Amino acid sequence: MTAPAGDDGGDGGDAGNDTAGANATTLTLVGFNDIGKAAAGSGDDKLGRMITLINRERANASGPVFVAGGGDELSPHALRNYDGLEHGYEPPVTAMNLIDPDAEVVQNHELDYDEDAGTNDFAVFEAIANESTYPWLLANVVDEETGENLPGTQNYTVVERGGVKVGFFGLTDEAINAKTDGVIERNGYTVVDPTTAAQRTVDTLRNEEDVDVVVALAPVGIPDSKDLARNVDGIDALVSGDDQQRYPPQTTNGVLIGETTGKANAVMTMELTVDNGSVTDASGELVDVTTDVPRNDSWQTYINPLREDYLNTKLATAVMPEHTGVGSSYTDDSATGHLVTDGVRGHTGADVAVTNAGGIRDTLYPSEYGAGEEFNITRGMVTSTLSFGNHIVVVEVTGAELREVVKSQITPLEMDNQYGTQTQQQVSGVTFEWVPHTDSSSPGEGDATIRDLTVDGEPVNDSATYTLATNSYIADGGSGYPLGDKPRVSVYNETTMADGVIGYLQNRSTIAAAEVDTESDDRMRRVDAAVDADAVDVTSDDGRTTVTIDAPSRVTGVSGTAAFADRSGGYVETTNLAYDGASGTVTVTVPTSDLDAFGSSVTAAGSGVDLYVDYTDSAYSSQYENFDSAVLNADLDGEATTPDPTPEPADGVALSVGSDGRSVPLGDTRTFDITASDAADGVGAYELTLAVGDSSVARITGVQFPDEPGTSAVNVSGDGSEVRIEAAGIDAETDANGSQVLATVTVEGVALGDSTALELTPTATYDPDGTAYAVSHIDNRPVTVEPGDLTGNGRAMADHDGDGTFEDVNGDGSVDIVDAQALFVNRDAEPVQSSIPAFDLNDDGRVDVGDVQRLFASTDA
Repeated sequence: MTAPAGDDGGDGGDAGNDTAGANATTLTLVGFNDIGKAAAGSGDDKLGRMITLINRERANASGPVFVAGGGDELSPHALRNYDGLEHGYEPPVTAMNLIDPDAEVVQNHELDYDEDAGTNDFAVFEAIANESTYPWLLANVVDEETGENLPGTQNYTVVERGGVKVGFFGLTDEAINAKTDGVIERNGYTVVDPTTAAQRTVDTLRNEEDVDVVVALAPVGIPDSKDLARNVDGIDALVSGDDQQRYPPQTTNGVLIGETTGKANAVMTMELTVDNGSVTDASGELVDVTTDVPRNDSWQTYINPLREDYLNTKLATAVMPEHTGVGSSYTDDSATGHLVTDGVRGHTGADVAVTNAGGIRDTLYPSEYGAGEEFNITRGMVTSTLSFGNHIVVVEVTGAELREVVKSQITPLEMDNQYGTQTQQQVSGVTFEWVPHTDSSSPGEGDATIRDLTVDGEPVNDSATYTLATNSYIADGGSGYPLGDKPRVSVYNETTMADGVIGYLQNRSTIAAAEVDTESDDRMRRVDAAVDADAVDVTSDDGRTTVTIDAPSRVTGVSGTAAFADRSGGYVETTNLAYDGASGTVTVTVPTSDLDAFGSSVTAAGSGVDLYVDYTDSAYSSQYENFDSAVLNADLDGEATTPDPTPEPADGVALSVGSDGRSVPLGDTRTFDITASDAADGVGAYELTLAVGDSSVARITGVQFPDEPGTSAVNVSGDGSEVRIEAAGIDAETDANGSQVLATVTVEGVALGDSTALELTPTATYDPDGTAYAVSHIDNRPVTVEPGDLTGNGRAMADHDGDGTFEDVNGDGSVDIVDAQALFVNRDAEPVQSSIPAFDLNDDGRVDVGDVQRLFASTDA
């Protein structure tokens, strides 16, 4: 490969060479990814429309057209468990054969059927490959002993069309093994380093196959796709997938990368100009699949009868609740998770039901319905939501084991996890409080605290036994659940999770909103700080009851709501709450008559009533990805067994990055303090690393010290992705709040609108005498790149009409010829080329003089 002319080696859609030779050919590459979810023709059948759209691209392009997929095309889908099909993979394979791509790549969902069948030779996928009209590629999964490819796959394929030879190869990442519950390793295969396998395969395509263009099919997500582009020589284009990002094709180090959100929502089109065996120009866009595009006739003829026979049957009428959950079923309680686990528990009669969030693939409560509205739940909605073929299993656990089961999935705030703290599960028959904090030196899943665990409203007895219904994947120990060795009470070999929920709904006919509301029926209750009854005063006067709480020192204010809740569904909410900073108290007031819902005094022994208050936490609030506030819990009945659950620093030090704000200007810099707090004698020496999660978004450019240490060493990596700081002989003086700034780091914004995180990894911290501190807490800093000053006039560029493009390049409040001149001067600058959508005024996937001309034409000059 020869990098497109003008490519600066960084990110962004470079214009390339505008004067291609007379023998140049422009080919079109149409890519798609993650369409497995759409394989049942659900919704408005975007898959059928996508097939039509791809065929249109083939017909309308002036040059040769190549089509390729980015993996996860075969599963999960709503027809997978339909017994009217000989094989559950038939619908997606039928769709894929109608698309007839030139190449496709294997990712974890291609192996779902082998995982379910328990094959030890990938016989199901090999059968799929044999029924496919196109090759399946995978260059980096091989037999541990023989080095042979995964059955049904090959490293690469070469397609010649219109005088252009294109080589395609496929890659996956090491996560494929965990995502398939270890089926790769169990069957004796191993995942080779993607970069190593990619370079080897590219060299073969270039040197032995003499191809003009190399296309990588790499469902590893956009960040890892960019890494491949930087670390592998010879790739021209890359079709990504797996993380389902909307990523219009953009170049990184000369490689055009694209990805769609999957589910047949869009295709990517890439135009590559080939001259004398090299790509000299590359651009692309995403083309959305809309209802204006008709469904493919062959697909309609195949899928319509299946949907009519199986999916469109009404099961029950549901009433939309006011609260359906925050985020997805991974984050916390969800209305869909409530109904799924209620259905499985109802079908089996078990005491408790638990399912992993990853097994819930859709929603039973569509967002288009408002609170109180009725809608029908169909068989297709259930099978789309529970599209894996796992059957129901009931196991027996002790109360102590149940505690470990629900604890095992929780990701604490301190864990290095891009998704933030989550419960990662859904439950029925059980309630508990979960504390998303840990003092573990290497926090991971399950490093959290479970409080007030109840079954059917009664406190759990650790030595008692309970029946727990779940899916066969979890019962076998999948997703890290500690259930693989638990006694099996019942095994429903012929009843999938979907079957159980379908039967439950058919017997119910109507599902009330209150049954699934995630506020009034909050089963997994997040708690950041807690006080027992000794710190609570309850008074009643003039028909109102006021609860006064002596708040922990971390409380800096209250926000949102407070709620009284018991273990049996009693729930009272109020917005009448206040925080008094002088006294350090929180007050919550509610009409006394509202508390009659609990049947007895909320402070009576055994009432089981707790008060939950939204608040801002000085230590933790800035870390939350999924929640707007922290939660303070007060036990009102005097039976609290666990005091404040959040680990308080003892002889330790807390480290944080920045104090407020998360934005970094594009093409400009902002500083962030690395601060130590809670160190009793101050910090005299330390070693730490600060890293940027994605250096294509922002990068570190320098470090300053508040006072020059006795000795220090600073090493900023060449790409700005991290800095290593070592310092000793520090003035250990702290401020009035007990905080000490260790260093100030300068960060530059690279890609507009993208987000990443500044992540601290301390090696050691010492007091002035050289005695080591334990690190009790790390507060990392999310950062987002905001509009910056491109012209050096002190004003940030602006998008006045909100269309996503920044015509006011110099930020002076008007759009005129000066902005066109400014764009011309800066068109090749890295901040512009790293933020193509912000300056692509003519919507051709790149920024060049064409955009300057468009800006000239739009001004009044």
